[in-house]
Amino acid sequence: MYIYFSNIQVVDLRSDLLNTILLNNYVNIIFLTFCFLILINGSNFIDGLNGLNLGYFFIVFSILCFLNFNSQIDYDQNKIILFILPIIFLFILNFFNYLYLGDSGAYLLGFLASIFLVDIHFQNSHISPYFIALLLWYPAFENFFSILRKTFGKFNPVLPDTLHLHQLIFRFFKQEKFKYNKYSNQISAVIILMYNLFIFLISLKYLNQTFFLIFLILINIFVYIVIYYLLKKKIS
Repeated sequence: MYIYFSNIQVVDLRSDLLNTILLNNYVNIIFLTFCFLILINGSNFIDGLNGLNLGYFFIVFSILCFLNFNSQIDYDQNKIILFILPIIFLFILNFFNYLYLGDSGAYLLGFLASIFLVDIHFQNSHISPYFIALLLWYPAFENFFSILRKTFGKFNPVLPDTLHLHQLIFRFFKQEKFKYNKYSNQISAVIILMYNLFIFLISLKYLNQTFFLIFLILINIFVYIVIYYLLKKKIS
């Protein structure tokens, strides 16, 4: 309903064929709805460690704030700041185990992030849409990968489990042989956040270079899959 009545659209996917298809208003609505749902559900999927979800979106919007400050994108800075401030406050509480997002909080955060990022790209068509995709690769791929592994593993893909990547990393650092295993929750979250921050910082010089951005996304997917199966094998 929001997508339909707000009239937001994806106007350029850097492909003449895809852009022609998206000229159909109903196709555009379905495509955007699909993207929103992936991020909303993915936001809930990564909400398994203290500070991971809030920290991830804090990094995403800090990157956008930086780009706006340096005039690389044009957007209302006040909107970005007003979104970041409560995230910082909630992140501190969440990181130190004083607050939980819950399903509703994770869904709301994913929904609001979807609105902002689509609007930012709509107003800044000079940046590649795959830069936005890169910023959201982790929750989106977590969702997609979870569905695939459950389906091929002959499990119901709509049922929850404890085999997400962040949970495997947590279990790895939770082992007794690690001196600081009582902080395994926070350590696992920080490692994932720092990796994504590193990737995002690399991408800042390539905002409009679609092929390089797609390459970075593929690198992330490769790293995710390799680490996932190495950890699963080691823990099991």
